[in-house]
Parts: sequence; C-alpha cells; structure tokens
Amino acid sequence: MNNDLNNSESREKLHAYLIERAAKSRKHARKNDYISTLCYLAAIVASFAATLCAAFGDLPKAAIAAITAIPGTALLLNSVFCFDKKCQWHRRRKLKYDTFSMRMSYEGADAASISRELREFEEKADADYPRFGASGTLKKEAL
Repeated sequence: MNNDLNNSESREKLHAYLIERAAKSRKHARKNDYISTLCYLAAIVASFAATLCAAFGDLPKAAIAAITAIPGTALLLNSVFCFDKKCQWHRRRKLKYDTFSMRMSYEGADAASISRELREFEEKADADYPRFGASGTLKKEAL
C-alpha cells in the first residue's frame, strides 16, 4: 500500500510539475512574441517617420539620421536575439509538456516512463535552444 501511495504522490507531483512547466513555457513564448512584434512595429513606424522627415525636412539632419537608423537597429535586434525562434521553441516545449500531462491524465501513463521521456526531451530541447545570431536553429526531432 505504501508503494501505491508513493506512486500516486509521484504521479501528482510530476503532473503538477508538467503543468507548471507548460505555463512557464507559454509565458516565455508570449514574451518573445511580444518583443518580436515590437521590433517589427518599431521598424515599420520609424521607417515611415524617417520617410516623412526626409520628405518635409523639418528636423535637423542628426535627428533624421537617428530616426532612419531605428528600423535597421530594430530588425537587427530581432535577428540577433532570435525572438521569433525562441517563441517557437517555447511553444513547442509547452505542447510537449501538455502532451506528457495528457498522457498521464487520460492514457494512464506511469510516472517513471514519463519522467524518463521528459529527461530525454529536456536534454535535446536544451541543446536546441536558439542562441544569438542566425545559427540558432531548431531541430524538429528534438521537439
């Protein structure tokens, strides 16, 4: 009976851990998506503003040059920090945690096998985390 209790406790703890990890991944995906969107919006608005400033010439050249630099800087930030790729990475991670959670809840998967698969998944996923620059890529088989 004690073994059944530990099994039940470990299942509940693992299930709670999976739910927590899914929530954190969702939060990080949204944050990266938000930052990526802000970079694109800043580039669009600044590009339009720079065009208007250059056309009407109401501002000093230094101000026009600064406004003109914003679109490239915003797009460079988005490219270097890989916000889009990080968003996708966190979303795939969230889906995997949800899959593990559903397998435990509805398919009767045991905690030991889910724990084993979870460790393997996290090792592969951590190795595929998008790093700085264009070289940060995702491998589909890992997620």
